[in-house]
Amino acid sequence: MGTPNTNSYLKQGRYISTSFHHKSQFPLVVVSNREPFLLRESSEGPFLEKTPGGVVSALEPVLRTMGGLWVHSAIQQGGMVDFPRIGPSGRGRTEPYSRQSVQVDPIETRYFYEGYSNNVLWPLFHSFTEKVHNDDLDWRIYNSVNQKFAAQVTPQLSHETVLWIHDYHFYLLPSLVDRAIKIGFSNHIPFPPFNILVKLPHHQEILKGMLGADLIGFQCDVDLINFLDCVQLTFGADVSIKDHDIQFKDRASRVVSSPVGIDFDLFDKMDKGGSRTDGSCLIRRSIKTRWIGLGVDRLGYTKGILEKLSALECFFETYPGYRRQLAFVQVLAPSRSGEIENIEYKRLVERSVDRINGKFGTDDWLPIHYHYKSFSAEGLACFYDMADFYLATPLRDGMNLTAKEFIACKTDHSGALILSKYTGASEKLTEAFIVDPRSKGEVAEAVRDALITDPRTLARNMAQLRLKVKDQDVHWWAQGFLDSLRLLPDRLEHG
Repeated sequence: MGTPNTNSYLKQGRYISTSFHHKSQFPLVVVSNREPFLLRESSEGPFLEKTPGGVVSALEPVLRTMGGLWVHSAIQQGGMVDFPRIGPSGRGRTEPYSRQSVQVDPIETRYFYEGYSNNVLWPLFHSFTEKVHNDDLDWRIYNSVNQKFAAQVTPQLSHETVLWIHDYHFYLLPSLVDRAIKIGFSNHIPFPPFNILVKLPHHQEILKGMLGADLIGFQCDVDLINFLDCVQLTFGADVSIKDHDIQFKDRASRVVSSPVGIDFDLFDKMDKGGSRTDGSCLIRRSIKTRWIGLGVDRLGYTKGILEKLSALECFFETYPGYRRQLAFVQVLAPSRSGEIENIEYKRLVERSVDRINGKFGTDDWLPIHYHYKSFSAEGLACFYDMADFYLATPLRDGMNLTAKEFIACKTDHSGALILSKYTGASEKLTEAFIVDPRSKGEVAEAVRDALITDPRTLARNMAQLRLKVKDQDVHWWAQGFLDSLRLLPDRLEHG
């Protein structure tokens, strides 16, 4: 089998790519950074443990349903294999998709992942410009890792393949895979306005890379509008934009609002055996208060955990009648990155928890119950099920899937969602209590409102929220995006 030429050339107004010398066995190839499973050992033998993260949680059920090839960075060694189901009990069975790992060595990880992805793109795209640390070597390694993925992905493609690339680690990849195939790109983090994006020295290259995709999906309309503005203001006369269609030189792209969902049925049906209810009752009995609030976050400054704790302190100061009547459970999952900044942030969170508990707590009551660990979906469901209200108050977030998981677990329509207006989720989940997470008084008031609102009103609101989350679940998201991608015309040069 010959090696396909990665360069296309323009002929008679159409992209003509060097012919593929094979038919791919994978009609769908998905690329993301995070390795979805890690191989673990137990007394019963090796098993797969699912890694945490929103993109993994979204893609795994999709590929389990659709099949295909999942290409990702490698934490552990391995090539392309079929992997057993998760957990010791599933040994001997295989998932209906394959995985191919791309080896990213520790030096590359330092500059590609911890450097450019996490110290440049993440803070800038979340509008924390003061936390951006630009380094030219970070950019060069980011570029080279994107090229490495392009080289690994290319042999798996044929004219029938749909390539679906995910998130900010691979902004350059769509333009590096120059093929006569359909390419989709889904952005899972916020997309900043032009006055912020322009602070990025290589913002033109980032935009050009994204415009290599035929279909570009954003979590909400605000992100989509920001992207269109950035393209227009960056490229000026070289770009033509009509509605959501972009013509940049000889390449056409379409942008869509494509909010990611959750595996609704996984959480909705998890309590068939009653274990979730039993777990919820155990938590409530151990805390022994009339009301319990909940927050589930990954460690990081964009999650607004310190601001959330400040709002809870304000709540107990402003409404002292709720002391000893209400407790708040904060689950904080360890960050994927062990940077000094995250270690310091964790220390500040724990100091704040200790201070609030010392200020208001008594011998038999703590206002804040803090858990620094990752829980399985089943474990989280117990927390969601027992909570009277859920605080999803990041300072900025592409979507916020934990809010949707909380809703999915509320099969009895109880509970209230308090949601940051700076999340993609707030665009659709309008029945929630929408707040500014930086206003501690506003969040404190929303907590009080959630407690005093007529339960029948809360139940109606939760019923509407559940309908939205169920109707726009992860399968709706994936099927809608891929159908839209496949229906796009073949690449043509317009004009």
